[in-house]
Amino acid sequence: MKGTFIVLSKSLTFFIGVLIFLAIAFCFPRVVTAQSEVPQLISLPLQVFVPNGFVVYGRAPTQAEAGIENSVPYRQTTEPLPDLEAFFKFGGTLELLTANFVLRAHDVVISEIMWGIDESYPADGDTYTQWIELYNTYPGGQFAPPLFFLFTPFKGYPERHTVELPDGQQALVLGAVSSLHLGRWDLLGKSGRRPYSSVVSAYRNIVYADDTNPRLRRAVVPFGSYRESWKATPESGRRNTLLSVINSLDRIVRLPYVATPGTRHVPDNFLHTISTTPVQSNRIVINEVRNDISQDNLDWIELKNVSRSTVQLEDWELSIVTGVGADIDLVDLPHYALAPGDILLLQRLHPRSTILAGGINIENPEKSKTRGAIHKYFVAPALNLPHTGKFLLLLRSESDKNGQDVAIEDYAGNGFFSDAPNTDFWPRAGQPRPTDIAHFGNYGTFASLDSTWMRLRYTSDDGHHEGAWEKVGFQGGIGYAPLVDRSISPGTPGYENNALKTRISSRNIGTPITDSEYNSGEITISEIMSDAGPRQNRVQWIEFYNSSLTQAVNLEGWKLEIYNLEDERVPYVNGSFIFNEAIILPNQTLLLVSKSSSLNNVIDNRVYDLHLQHRRELRLSNRWSSLLNPKGFHLKLINIGDPQRSSDDVGNLSVESREPVVLWDLPEQDPEVRLSLVRQYGPPFRPNKDTRNQTRDLAEQLGHYKKRGGRQIWTILVLCIMGMKVTEEPLVTA
Repeated sequence: MKGTFIVLSKSLTFFIGVLIFLAIAFCFPRVVTAQSEVPQLISLPLQVFVPNGFVVYGRAPTQAEAGIENSVPYRQTTEPLPDLEAFFKFGGTLELLTANFVLRAHDVVISEIMWGIDESYPADGDTYTQWIELYNTYPGGQFAPPLFFLFTPFKGYPERHTVELPDGQQALVLGAVSSLHLGRWDLLGKSGRRPYSSVVSAYRNIVYADDTNPRLRRAVVPFGSYRESWKATPESGRRNTLLSVINSLDRIVRLPYVATPGTRHVPDNFLHTISTTPVQSNRIVINEVRNDISQDNLDWIELKNVSRSTVQLEDWELSIVTGVGADIDLVDLPHYALAPGDILLLQRLHPRSTILAGGINIENPEKSKTRGAIHKYFVAPALNLPHTGKFLLLLRSESDKNGQDVAIEDYAGNGFFSDAPNTDFWPRAGQPRPTDIAHFGNYGTFASLDSTWMRLRYTSDDGHHEGAWEKVGFQGGIGYAPLVDRSISPGTPGYENNALKTRISSRNIGTPITDSEYNSGEITISEIMSDAGPRQNRVQWIEFYNSSLTQAVNLEGWKLEIYNLEDERVPYVNGSFIFNEAIILPNQTLLLVSKSSSLNNVIDNRVYDLHLQHRRELRLSNRWSSLLNPKGFHLKLINIGDPQRSSDDVGNLSVESREPVVLWDLPEQDPEVRLSLVRQYGPPFRPNKDTRNQTRDLAEQLGHYKKRGGRQIWTILVLCIMGMKVTEEPLVTA
């Protein structure tokens, strides 16, 4: 049995050998037919070479099909390159020739070859991403020499310095690469066989020129036909390649090519120098962006200091990237120290020529607005954002770094990709970049007539992610001039994103409010027109004042209680209502009127029409709207969510007992004009345990008056305990 087994094994071995021979005999000629033995001469398109510069020649018709970024000089060859994978697989010699004999050997060299093919992408064999990179070592300036590629299959490295061209002209051999020199060897790199697997380029192990080193004023180029002269591009060293594309289904597809076209290679032990430095977004961040596409083109950008330290903005720059190679300055920030938590508004035009509110111009603070709701702004005339909304904003802490992945503090835009949350952008080294610049998914773009983009989070490398931004519209008119239409005043220019303090509309108004919803704006009743005048039946009003300089307040959900001294002749209001939307801007007022009337000195969006909003609740007559009794009334404003911290009681009528009591007399009516009660705010009074009795005493002094300018000025000192803003003049006069 043992001998029989040996005989069978030998027979089987012989049979297998015959099969292999037949396979080679039938298959190899077919491969050779595809890879012709005839030399192929390809004339390269003229291209300017700069000292120590690169040019890439490829077989793909377009640069995008070659998988190479637009910043790389790329030219399609005049004739299609042969299949580089087959050429180097079976062996041959590639020579670089020139008809310009001013050059010497190795003045221009073959520096990188993308020869591998991933059969899963693309489907068309004529557009395989294969290319050859040339590097200029010639130090004599720019030139555009006539160049040729000469492919000679199945031939080893020829020992020659010149080649005769078909027209009889002699050409200089600048250099050659042969995979048959000193025995056959495989060019480094590989051809993937799995979907979207990596195809790695082979690059020449050149020691590049270094002006700081006298010994390296010219690059050191190793012999092109030694296997040791070539290396495979590491995964972490790739750059200048379009590593992802968006297909027809709007999905991200990763390209399989690992290479460094158009740039020098860094030795493996220095690869960290081309890796991306994370953008921490932990000092100054881009907080809000308005890309206005109206005729007014009112573009503005907010910068915010999110750190705990003051940051000096001198030499900081804001630039805009609209495509690969286009990194253009927008704003050179001035010498200014931005304090922790502060916001700086960058705007294209001066506030007086726009709908934006005035504030403090950091370049001319002494000429800026010094009273009212103030914010800091800087006028930057070049701040004109593209109406396409397709761009990337880069904030750098160093100047003159355009196009470089350095000193980037924060960024915004260019990549709300729902299918690829890790997509990065040019000019960040070695990062993938989509072919569709600034594809914003379902959110559209930064461009809008009635919206801004607000920052939701400040985590590192997050400025281009969809989840880091929120699209918002009207936010109460904060940061805009008082007369501005709400439809064209989105966002909160110059103010915090949550500067509009309001209750959540879906909440039950009767439930306690949480700390995160707490309205910290200080609202008081600042003026009361209770006088009906000599002809009676005139409009009465109550003015509410927001003393905060940084927060707008929406009174929606607040409660106002109205109590009047009863009068048999006139049915005065006694009741309460819950406010609908009623926004009071920082350091501004809202006028509650008893019914519609022409108020020449008050704009419509600062008037709350009680008759229109709550006539049923308060039983207001169309003909007779007696809101306040000029003899006695009591008003109580309550923030239902937190009545202890946000409430106001005014008037001369005590309602604590069953029968209302008049504590002091209101001023007598003038037979010719009407008189209003205007609150005079004094220094803030902060009680402590030693002054609690004083607080009670102050509460009993509600009837104090003094003459001023021929009219009575109403003073309520007890509410100074709440820490109201000090002002010498009433905000609104009657």
